[in-house]
Amino acid sequence: MAFALVDGLARLHAVDWQVCGLGDFGQPLNFNARHLKRLETLMTLRDDAVPSFLADMAAHLKAHLPRESGAAIVHNDYRPGNVIWSQKGPPRLLAILDWELATIGDPLLDLGYMACCYPVKGEELTPTQELSAALLAEGFPSREAMIARYAEVTKRDISGLGWYAAMASWKLAVLYDYQHRLGRDGYYEDATQAPRFIAAAERFTRWN
Repeated sequence: MAFALVDGLARLHAVDWQVCGLGDFGQPLNFNARHLKRLETLMTLRDDAVPSFLADMAAHLKAHLPRESGAAIVHNDYRPGNVIWSQKGPPRLLAILDWELATIGDPLLDLGYMACCYPVKGEELTPTQELSAALLAEGFPSREAMIARYAEVTKRDISGLGWYAAMASWKLAVLYDYQHRLGRDGYYEDATQAPRFIAAAERFTRWN
């Protein structure tokens, strides 16, 4: 089931988006820098000072900004909660949901996002990892095995994946911090949510 999740992402990234008529769907050139800048704008959209844990990670990501690994359809929220599985027989991935954030960009951001949402035993869970806590059950592959599966299927160079996983974690920290400040949804009341994402981002920076 977990490997089917990875295979679904690999198939999505293999779609020829230009042939499919998605040439105007996004701007893959300088995607990573533009994506980071957009989130940094949201991070600074506040009356108080930006928390150092957010600002420091933003500075680190900018200082280590990679060139795009390629261009593909990027879902931007690819995780177990956004797919549908078959009800009978061995689980089959039937559909991918929630396309409102999709664009054309660097496919490794999707892999990094999936990796940052994948829970690991012994690590403090982030909010999105808590949503996927079922993957901690016996029999599910490790996060490393999931990443290796993607590399095997796609033949992509994932040696710089740590930046993308850290970027995805920081992105979620920025979004959760923003929702916490708005105060419109009780789910975001916990002030530890954004710092937990940054703690995960710091671990990912040590991958490279």
